Amino acid sequence: MNRLCGFIERTGPGPNGLVLEALKHSIAGNRPSQDFPGDRWGISLVERRPETAQPGALQECFLRQGPLACVFVGDLHNASNLRNALGAAHTAHAPVEMVLEAYRRFGPSAYTLLEGAFVLFLEDRTKGLYILARDKLGAAPLYFHANDDRLLFASDLGPLLDSGLIQLEPDTKTLADYLTFQFPLGHRTFFSGIRALPPGTLCLIQDGTLHIEKAWRFAWQPLEEAETLYRDRLRRTLDAAVRDTDTLPHPVSHLSGGLDSSILALLLSKRHPALETFAGVYPYGPAYDESLFASKVAAHCSLHHTDIYPGPEDVIRLLPDMVAKLHEPVSDVAFSRYTVAQAARNCAPAAQAVFCGQGADEFFGGYAFYQDFLNDRYAGGLPQQAHQRRRLFSPEQLRAIMQPGNYTRLFGTYDPLAVYRLSFGNSGPILDRAAAADISGFLPYWLQIENRINDAVDLQPRFPFLHHEVRDLAAQIPAHLKIRDGAGKWILRQAFREDLPEDVLDHVKIGFRTPSGIWFKDALFDFACDALFGPNPGRIPGLDLFEPAAVKDMLETNREGRANLGWQIWTILLFKLWFDHYFGGKPCA
Repeated sequence: MNRLCGFIERTGPGPNGLVLEALKHSIAGNRPSQDFPGDRWGISLVERRPETAQPGALQECFLRQGPLACVFVGDLHNASNLRNALGAAHTAHAPVEMVLEAYRRFGPSAYTLLEGAFVLFLEDRTKGLYILARDKLGAAPLYFHANDDRLLFASDLGPLLDSGLIQLEPDTKTLADYLTFQFPLGHRTFFSGIRALPPGTLCLIQDGTLHIEKAWRFAWQPLEEAETLYRDRLRRTLDAAVRDTDTLPHPVSHLSGGLDSSILALLLSKRHPALETFAGVYPYGPAYDESLFASKVAAHCSLHHTDIYPGPEDVIRLLPDMVAKLHEPVSDVAFSRYTVAQAARNCAPAAQAVFCGQGADEFFGGYAFYQDFLNDRYAGGLPQQAHQRRRLFSPEQLRAIMQPGNYTRLFGTYDPLAVYRLSFGNSGPILDRAAAADISGFLPYWLQIENRINDAVDLQPRFPFLHHEVRDLAAQIPAHLKIRDGAGKWILRQAFREDLPEDVLDHVKIGFRTPSGIWFKDALFDFACDALFGPNPGRIPGLDLFEPAAVKDMLETNREGRANLGWQIWTILLFKLWFDHYFGGKPCA
């Protein structure tokens, strides 16, 4: 997807060309761009890969017909169905034409007919109405900032942060979320006043008034059908999803050795016999290393496979650059993905798209903690169990590591658990309730991070497991076919039982966590101390949120092997590096 930024004037005399120039400055550079000005708005599109750009491609994203104007950026996956809904008289083929015609026929509710990975803007001058939206699951990112005068928006945080049009301040609620779950709730970012537009919603501005309206909700609709029927449908549907998302030359794919990436590599290899795949490998035993399974899939499918071995030296080398390019503190898993993306770009300079398996865990019961919830491993109801499984620090730990008064400042009037609890339904199977909460909360956030990681190396991520036909099929498959005999993704494993090596299908999911606890014992101990404390171990310069002695004790506890605190140390370290980058020298509290 090409990059996008723009504004809508809510009050005042009309559009200011300097606003659009300020927004696109950080993403345009020497890349081809196209500006589309309106009476009270302006949008700029910027080519992602100038060397492969087609003449007029940006112009094809825009259409004006009388009082209506539309910008559509991304992929429309159900063009044939949309044409049928519009009727035989409609012969348009370009997505922006179909979207505009759908709005003409059905008004804002036309959004529910659109399937794909996209961002759209629509103006209706007869109603004084402007609409911003992105796809239903959040495969395409869109961020916005609203004040009394105008709405600013962009497909990446960079244009908003670098424009000079927004006074940047840390978001204290997001920090509380981060220290609790390591990701923001409520589609906030780490910057106060800048949010991701929630998937499935419309941002409406009419006569200067802004309103965020939910237009689509995911819902489970289980149907009891024969297992063989679901197996066959899964095979066909995933194959079609790969075909629909395989629209750019020279795709590459992640291949961790897990089930999701192995299925994608298998299906892609039928379309691209010379498919290049990449895996990050941490050779610290079976708790970290799935490379054996990745190698088996590569041999089985005749892939051109490359193993990447990130090490502690890569943390020292890449972390400052990663913080600057991803704009927010991120988990150690994001670092692992970032190193593989960098290597994929270096090894495959012509690559334009990378296939990723996001969505499979949520839709098919893949996370190990879903099984824990079914077994009542943790005390309390489902939201409380999910909190105990996902939480980074307990309230008691947070009080211990934060300076006096700061815990109350962050958590005194805000409870991340109470907000998190709202994402869980009150009825239905435990698996469906837990997965639905992740589909509405964690998944959109992780898609943002995946987009930023690949955007940093000019790769466009492709998410076949988010394809609408896969999504709708997963909604029909009963929970008992997703987790069976202690194994997640059971029906997905059965669907490809004859196509992949048996031990690849049956091994337990590992994930792609960085061995940070091991590295902070020795190779990264001095780096972490220097980054956190500088020359003065008695204070954390510029970051008066934490108690230095408590953070130092965490490092020593991890170093001596009394507890593995790598995840917690990583979280504080990344927050410190991020805070220094954007607010260096300014007291956090």
